Amino acid sequence: MEKKLYCIFAYAFLITISFQMLSSEAKQPMSLATDQTALLSLKQHITSDPSLLLSTNWTNSSSVCNWIGVACSLRHQRVAALNLSNMALSGTIPPQLGHLSFLVSLDLTNNLFHGDLPHELSLLRRLKFISLRLNNFGGDFPPIFSQLPKLEYLNLRNNSFIGSIPKSLSNLTNLQFLDLTSNSLSGEIPKEFGRLQSLQYLGVQSNRLSGAIPSTIFNLSTLVVLAFMRNNELSGSLPSDMCRNLPSLTGLYLSDNQLSGAIPTNLSQCSRLEILGLSYNSFNGQIPLEIGYITSLRDLALGGNNLNGILPHEIGNLQSLVTFAVEKNEITGSVDFSIFMNMSSLQNINLGTNKFTGNLSRDVGNITMLTNLHLTENYFTGLIPSEFGQLYHLETLVLQLNSLSGLIPQELFNISTLRILSLVNNALSGVLPTHLCHASPFLKRLFLGNNSMSGAIPNSISNCSQLTILSLAGNKFSGYIPTDLGKLRHLQRLSLFSNNLTQTPSSSFITSLTNCRFLTDLLIADNPLYGVIPASVGNLSSMLQVFAARNCKFSGNIPIEIGNLSNLVTLALHVNELSGNIPPTIKHLHELQGLILSNNMLGGSIPHAICDLFSLNTFVISRNQFSGPIPKCLGNVSSLRDLFLDSNMLNSSIPSSLWGLKDLIKLDLSSNSLNGFLPNETRRFYSCVCEKHDQFGNS
Repeated sequence: MEKKLYCIFAYAFLITISFQMLSSEAKQPMSLATDQTALLSLKQHITSDPSLLLSTNWTNSSSVCNWIGVACSLRHQRVAALNLSNMALSGTIPPQLGHLSFLVSLDLTNNLFHGDLPHELSLLRRLKFISLRLNNFGGDFPPIFSQLPKLEYLNLRNNSFIGSIPKSLSNLTNLQFLDLTSNSLSGEIPKEFGRLQSLQYLGVQSNRLSGAIPSTIFNLSTLVVLAFMRNNELSGSLPSDMCRNLPSLTGLYLSDNQLSGAIPTNLSQCSRLEILGLSYNSFNGQIPLEIGYITSLRDLALGGNNLNGILPHEIGNLQSLVTFAVEKNEITGSVDFSIFMNMSSLQNINLGTNKFTGNLSRDVGNITMLTNLHLTENYFTGLIPSEFGQLYHLETLVLQLNSLSGLIPQELFNISTLRILSLVNNALSGVLPTHLCHASPFLKRLFLGNNSMSGAIPNSISNCSQLTILSLAGNKFSGYIPTDLGKLRHLQRLSLFSNNLTQTPSSSFITSLTNCRFLTDLLIADNPLYGVIPASVGNLSSMLQVFAARNCKFSGNIPIEIGNLSNLVTLALHVNELSGNIPPTIKHLHELQGLILSNNMLGGSIPHAICDLFSLNTFVISRNQFSGPIPKCLGNVSSLRDLFLDSNMLNSSIPSSLWGLKDLIKLDLSSNSLNGFLPNETRRFYSCVCEKHDQFGNS
């Protein structure tokens, strides 16, 4: 809508200016020299002109009226329009620009201009059109615009203005378009805006406005779009008769605020409304059935409120609806999906995180244009109907966190458009199809975790060549982890933990994963993998951040090649049968925050290389065979919060440097052979467990 209004205004100005253009041969009158001086001053204030258009074109060798971005009027023989949009110019605006006294249109959209706007711009009394959007102008909201009596279009979107919106803007009685979105404006919306009787578009989204929306705003009968989204502290309720004087309103954007109270029942009086966005506020009560009479509605967003009751059947009257979202409310009852059957344009349904009950209806298969269906975190039971496979345009299906049971219908994997399938946290059983992704080659995210699925992971997983996330954790899968996983070149997250998977004796699946150059998370804990961690682990993606292999029955040493994983954040190898030392190459893991190696058979001394990990906040080596002293340099790892060295064979005094770790919360040194004294500083720890020996002066 904003783009449509912008084009209408821009087109109108182009017609006006073009009608009055000077010919290229016209003789320059002396009065044009003032405009030339003003524009040359602007050129001097521009610090970057990537395309060199102004540098080569704005010169004394040609008429001002032939300069790029400049248009002149025939009647007054002066500059009437300046359009420097989308030129990546940077710099500031000089006060001399205020000398363009015949300027009607000023468009600096999408540049890198910055600084304050000079007050001399208030001299441009003929201005009707101003667009400064997508720049970095800043400072207090300038009062200059209030002094431009003919202004019809003002767009300051995506800048850095601060302060309150001046009440004096209400003096602009010709103003039709006002967009202040994405600044840092604060304070209340002026009630004086109710005087802007020509206003069609009012946008103040993504600011820091507070207080209630003035009731006077709802008396602007010319309004087409009202957009106050993402102000966070905008509060109060909506007038019960808010639509009485808004016959032309097509877009109402009020999401992401703190509005409360009931949704007005007279919304149907906004008979042209196409977009109703009230999501993520604190509205309560039921969804008014009257909404079903706004037959022009295309997008209805009511999610993230405190709405209750049931879905009104009148929603079925909205035959133009494209998006219906009521997620994160307290809506109850069963869902009669047949109410959506006559919505031939419906593409998106989001009923997630409510209290819906009952079985999923086969009628869903009749919503033929559906592309996204979110039913997460409800109380749906029973089987997933095979009719879901008739949704031939479906891209996203999210049914996680319900109580669905039975098999996953084979038909789901025949939807060629499917990109995301999430069935996590249900009671689904059965095996994966042997021809996985044969009919759904564009599948990118597959979430099947925390069910009761069994059988092997089929080698056909390699057909899912677009997969970025594969999550099969918390099931009963068995058999070998297929080395064909290495063919998933786009894979970013692989989650296989808590199954009964093994690896082939001849070839480690970890080696095959070295082909997955985008892998960031490898989660294989709680599987009886046996064998050793191969040296090829060091050839895994340089983007790897999490390697979690707890309780995998790994034996042997931690490979020195682990030090190649320079972006690793978490390394969890606890509850295995690892032996040997912590490799000194650990010092290369500069991003490491969690190192968990407890319950192994690791030994030797604690390497000083640990002290080079300045991001480390969790270091756990409990129940191993480490010996020797606690390194004093651990006191230099100021990020440490949890330090567990218990149940080893450490034998030294406790370094005093540990007591200087200001962020340390949990410390366990018990079951070692430590000696010396504990200072009074230990009292500040949430948990400090230290072995009591006779030689301790304090405990």
